[in-house]
Amino acid sequence: MASTSQQVGSQGKDALHSVQEMGREALNSATDKFQDMRDGAQDVFKAGCDQISDFGQTLTDTVRERPLQVLLGAAVVGCMIGFFLRRK
Repeated sequence: MASTSQQVGSQGKDALHSVQEMGREALNSATDKFQDMRDGAQDVFKAGCDQISDFGQTLTDTVRERPLQVLLGAAVVGCMIGFFLRRK
């Protein structure tokens, strides 16, 4: 009778160890996937920041090269916005 009890106890411990190991593997897998997602998001954010910086530099260069055209363009855009806001 003690032998059966010992076998059940041993099987229970084995099952517990198996469940713990599965939990560790799941945690490690989730951690790795989270790290990959975080790295990807950082790369996308950095690429976006670089594009915004490039756009700002291009805009600055355009304003320096053609200030009158930029001023006229801004005036046209301002008039259009005023026209559409007045219509409402």
